[in-house]
This record gives sequence, structure tokens and C-alpha cells, in this order.
Amino acid sequence: MQRWDYDIFKPRERMNTMKKLSGLLIICFLIFGWAGNVVAAQEVKTNVTEDGRVQVIMEFDDIKEAEWAAGYIGKMKSKQVVEGFEDGTYRPNQPITRVQAIVMAVRLMGLENEAKAKTPNTKLHFKDAELIDKEFKWAKGYIVVALENGLFDATEDRIQPNKPASRIWVAGLLVKSLGLQAEALSQMATIPEFTDAEQIPAGVVGYLLVAVDKGIVSGYPDGSFKPHKNVTRAEMAALLDRTNEGLLENSGAVKVSGKIKDIDFDATRVTTNVDQLISVTDSVYRPMDGQITIDSYTGEALSYGISSELLVQYHNKFIRADQLAVGDPVGLVVQDQTVIEAALLDAKGIDDTTAAILGFEVEMELGDDKEYKLKYKNMNGRVEAEIVEKNKKWKGKEAEAFLEKLLSEMSLTPDLSRDEVLETVLAALNVKEFKDIELKIQFSNGEKLTIEKENEDFVSDNADGGVREFELKAEWSGEEKLKLKYKNHEGDVEAEVEIESKNDKEKMKGDEAAEMIENVLEQTALSDEMTKQEITESILTALEIDADELKELEIKIKFTNGTELEIEFEQDDDEDEEDEDDEDNEDDE
Repeated sequence: MQRWDYDIFKPRERMNTMKKLSGLLIICFLIFGWAGNVVAAQEVKTNVTEDGRVQVIMEFDDIKEAEWAAGYIGKMKSKQVVEGFEDGTYRPNQPITRVQAIVMAVRLMGLENEAKAKTPNTKLHFKDAELIDKEFKWAKGYIVVALENGLFDATEDRIQPNKPASRIWVAGLLVKSLGLQAEALSQMATIPEFTDAEQIPAGVVGYLLVAVDKGIVSGYPDGSFKPHKNVTRAEMAALLDRTNEGLLENSGAVKVSGKIKDIDFDATRVTTNVDQLISVTDSVYRPMDGQITIDSYTGEALSYGISSELLVQYHNKFIRADQLAVGDPVGLVVQDQTVIEAALLDAKGIDDTTAAILGFEVEMELGDDKEYKLKYKNMNGRVEAEIVEKNKKWKGKEAEAFLEKLLSEMSLTPDLSRDEVLETVLAALNVKEFKDIELKIQFSNGEKLTIEKENEDFVSDNADGGVREFELKAEWSGEEKLKLKYKNHEGDVEAEVEIESKNDKEKMKGDEAAEMIENVLEQTALSDEMTKQEITESILTALEIDADELKELEIKIKFTNGTELEIEFEQDDDEDEEDEDDEDNEDDE
């Protein structure tokens, strides 16, 4: 038996297990009985936990072949977007075909009713229309609806239904399903930053950029995108889940999260008409017969309508909404004050200091073509994080840990003013000057905040002769030596510090060295308009070196505007000794 991970579990009532199972199986039959030529009712499995809750297991017989995608596949199955095969498998590692991808996209858009209503005699103006009529007549209605909704590229003269769908083709399909064609077309002239950008067809560049921006697709750790790589059926489920978020947002749905304060169902309010359950949308989002109130992680009490039959996701398993209990942590998607999606969260994975933030994005231009980007998204406990700084990118656990620590330190809340939020974020990031900034925050009470600001007083480093490269070698009395080396190429910084005394030697590299040298450069405020003497005096003052004790000094500077400067100084010890001897001889006389 599996045990649910809850800190608090206070069931409202103990129902008879067999009674619940019987009711659940009836619902399962109603939900999945229509499924056609590839889904069988016996695929629906249940499991009763020790606390009396009945799990609906949205799994296929071969789900262990791609366990990473079990949650995505289960959710898309619960929404009746993906289906398995007659043998009970999903074949997650098998490439998704174009026709399968088209059918799934149409279902995700809630257009299955329209697809089924189309006459199979509809003529298609594709060069492979005869093949479709012969082998894919079951999908013809979906293809027609896809055409009517602009899911095909204008230059496509063949569907090639059996062809494996590539990453770039699926990205275009899903962006079109979100209705973002205009946004994609406006970015057609932008060159992607992927290392294999030359492999991306020019006519789909805009669609790829939008898909990346919306979080539907991403690149690989080596910086490539692999546009022509086939998408597996498991990967397709994940891409559909991400696209589903965009569709819900387009429809006006909002995300909220918190702990259940009260939940109640009244059987007399049930109005479900089984005969009307013929579309994906109707059969998944049932009429509400209950009320749920949660204490949001931002502190508010929020109440919504909810159906007792709504399937609530917990990882790759599900329970009915009427098995939720007071104290359960939940993530809800709400539209028109009604819960249309729900997930039971793992209480052990919730950090109260960051739970108030479901989404956090910052994009800044710092001048000299420097960019700084942060992205954080918490989707029912599944966190995605990314940091782009100085042309370097971090993802995964490292980025997640940094951003969660940052959010914890900032303690952002919806009641802060826009100026307070902006000041808090800039202070936490230690940013004093910026060219422009775009900040987006999504709170757990459903509120969203967007701040866009351009700094009119900003002057770029190129304008004031900022330092791009800096080298210094110095030696003074007591056999003390100092070497500094600094290079900043479009935000990619290399730095090295070496300090040597008579009895000790210390070396620093990386961030520590960069911070030390940048502090010196900040204090000196070097520019190409300064004289060599002014530069020398400024640097020696910042480094606390006495000019009278200096034996040797070499400075090389390259400014961001291209100006280069060299300064060399050497104290002749032999001349000093001769002068001292002359003085001694004069004293003797």
C-alpha cells in the first residue's frame, strides 16, 4: 500500500471503501468509455491508500520505460488528450507521428467535438490526401479542424501523417495552437542563440523563439537545440502539458495555492447530464457541486466552486476532489471562480518562505550588450529555474537553489507597492545601474505583477570610457609584489590576482579576484580622458601603495571605446646608491 505524504489529514467523514470504489468505477466508465479505437476501460486502475483515499492510476503498462514523464502522461490522459494502444501500452519512447501530434493538439484546444462532427467525405487539398483517406480516415476530422485553426504552415502541401514529428515542427504546431502566429512572425529576423542555429529553417525561427520564451521547449546543456531530432511520445506529453498552461492563461484562468481551510460537497447540487458528456472539455471539467476554501500562502482566504468528480493530480496518480481534506496543500487552476484543475502537493516539499511565489522572471539590460535573466516557475511543486548572466547559463538544482534563496531573502508580497518591489529586487541582485528592466511576478493568491522600466539617466560604459581590460604589475620595498589581470568581454569576466611578500605568496582567480579588481576600478573611475599621472596616482591610492617606496610599476589598460594606454615606471637602485655615496664623500670632505 502507498501512503500519502501529509502533515495534516483530517477527513470530514469515513466513507465505506467499497461504496467509493463502486462510484469511482462508474465515473471512470463515463469518462473513458467513449475513447474509441485505442483506449479500453480496463486501463483505469485504482488503489486504496491506508488513509482510505482511492487513487485513480493514470498509467499504461509500459510507463516505467519513461518514468520521468509519468506525471505528464497521466495528466494528459486524465484530460483525454493522449491515448494508449489496444494492448494497454503508451510506447513512450516511440517517435510521435505528425498525425498523432495533430490529433493531440486539437484535443488540447478542446476542439474534439468539432473534429468528430466533420464529415469524412471532406476533400483535402494535400498531395497525400489519398493516403489520408485510405489509412487515416479516423483522423480526418482533426486534420480539417487543424486547418481551420491555422495549425499548418502555409507552405505545407503534404501532411506526411506517418512521418516522425521533429522538435522544430512540433514547436511550430504548439505555438500556432496558442494563437501566437503574429508574435512569431515579428521575430523571424532574430537569430537564435543555439549553437546549431544554422540548422534551423529560416521560415520557422520566429515560432521557435516564441516556443522557447513561453517555456514550451528548451535547448540542451551543450547549447544546441537539435531541431530535426524526433519527438518521442513521452516528450510530446510534456510539451502538451506546458502548452496547456498557455491555453489556460489565454482563457483567463489563474493559478492559486495554499492549504485547504474548508471543503464541502452537496449531492443535491449535482446537475451532470451523462448524455451531454461528449466533448473533452465537458467530461473533464464537470459541473460544480462543492465549495473549497484555501488559506493562500500569501495570507488570504480564497473560496471557489469545485466538482466532486474533478480528478486531482498527485505526481502521476489521481484522487477525486471529494477525497480532499482540510489541511491538504493544493495547487488550483481557477476560471470564473470555479476550479478546473487541481493538484495535491507534497507537504514535505513546501518551503513557507518561497511558497507565496509561483512565478518570477527578471530580464535586464545593463549596458555594453550585457544581459541578466532570471526565470523561476513552481508548478505544483515541480520547479523550473534558469539564470543567464554574462553569457553563461545555469539550469537545474544550482539555479533552483540560488533563486529560492533569493526569493526567501526578498520576501515579496502582493501588498508591496511597485516601487518597493523594484527596489527590493534590485537590492537583492546588487544592481545599481541598469538600462531597462522587465519584471514579472505571479503570487499564490492569483495576483500578477508586471513592471517595465527604462532608466532615462543611464549612460553606457562605452560612453564614459569604461575599462575592458586591465593589467598591473607592481613591486615596492620589502620585496612585495602585486599582479592584477582583468578582462571583461561582453560580460564574460576573467580575473587573476597574485600577491607576494618576502615570506608568503597568495593567488586568487574567478569571482573573488574579479570582485577585488572591480572594486579598485570602481574607486579609481578610470577614463581615457585622464592623464597618465592622474591614472597612476588614482590606482596607487586605491591600492594603498606609497609612491616613494615603489620600485617598479607597469600598467596596461584597454577601454571599452577601443583606446589603449600603457604606463611604465622603474626606480634605478644603482643611481640611488651612487647618489648616496656622493653624499657620503661630500660629508667626508
